[in-house]
Amino acid sequence: MNYIDFYFNKDNKFVATITEGKSHRTVSNYKNLKKLLKICSKYGYDIDEECYIEDDVNVIINEYERWYNSRSKYDIQVVGNIKPNMKVNRKNNSIKKKLTAASIAVLISICGISVLQKQASGINNPTTQVEINTNKETNTTKEETSKETTKETNKATTKKHDETTSKKTIKKDNKELKSMLKEEKAFNYSYEDRTNSENISNVKRYEDTFSKYANAYGLDKDLLMAIAAQESCGDHYNNLSPNQPGKGIMQIEYVHIGENLSAHNFETNTEDSIKVDMNTLSDLDSNIKIGAMILRNCIDSYNSNIPLAVQAYNFGPGNINKTLATCSELEHINFNELKNDPTNNKWLDYRSFLNTGDPEYVEHVFSFIKNKNISILDKNNNKINITLENNIEKSKQL
Repeated sequence: MNYIDFYFNKDNKFVATITEGKSHRTVSNYKNLKKLLKICSKYGYDIDEECYIEDDVNVIINEYERWYNSRSKYDIQVVGNIKPNMKVNRKNNSIKKKLTAASIAVLISICGISVLQKQASGINNPTTQVEINTNKETNTTKEETSKETTKETNKATTKKHDETTSKKTIKKDNKELKSMLKEEKAFNYSYEDRTNSENISNVKRYEDTFSKYANAYGLDKDLLMAIAAQESCGDHYNNLSPNQPGKGIMQIEYVHIGENLSAHNFETNTEDSIKVDMNTLSDLDSNIKIGAMILRNCIDSYNSNIPLAVQAYNFGPGNINKTLATCSELEHINFNELKNDPTNNKWLDYRSFLNTGDPEYVEHVFSFIKNKNISILDKNNNKINITLENNIEKSKQL
């Protein structure tokens, strides 16, 4: 299997591995990497984070090889910078194409009838051409005046008809576009309802704090509280023991100690930051803030795919990418489709392969959410909604 894998190595340097069958080659030289990124962009991939490209990989590799083998003959200048939080999005032109088609339809409705009428008039009625006849000058003048009057009447009728047709076409196109942009997203999972458990009751004691940081970082308050219910049973102070792998109500792991976490604050439109140490982890307010920031970063890393972001809170980005890569290879589903589609839950079946964390973390978290509609903000301040459909509850209703 051939593919290209972009990632940050142990030295936090952005690199790419080109895999062709059993052969692996790492591209780390700045100029070489930039050229590879430029070729990927040519084939419709915007590389902004760790990612895995399988589609078009052969043509990308071949073009890169041709450049690589001839690079000494000339100097190639590549413009652009590698962004710190990388992600890959397959460019989707389907909406653009539909909009273009809609625009053409509107133009045809506005111009088509009058143009066709003029063409038909020119073909079937040659008398529209000016005739010079010295013997019938008076009759010609009368004829031209009559034709001008008829022409103006036809133009007025055509204009009115075109405006009506145009409005209908625009209305129809807008309706189609709205249905495309407001497509319902539903994520199916299976787990018993725990919305009335002691865990969630404990968390609700700090609902104001959860609400504060959910609003700040564009998160769903109920989702943030559900993570706390799963992580610590809503108990902060009894989860600060030095022997525990996670600290406090959000169970922040030791791996984060020493980090300067940052996240975009949607209320102030600024970047918030906080130093993760034992003092901030021991403080309830700061612990919830750190947990909210980690979830925010997971959401940004996975293109606002809420289920993936939730599992990443438990697994970490590296293990999530391994899960997606395994599912992609065995199910023959494009890696980016899995990453970008929150309704595709095929990857759930491949979490236990890693033997790490909680392989049913998404289901455990969602079992605490009473309101089955989760709403967050993406990087561009757009509202993203997903509906949770519990298959167990659905089967009980049936």
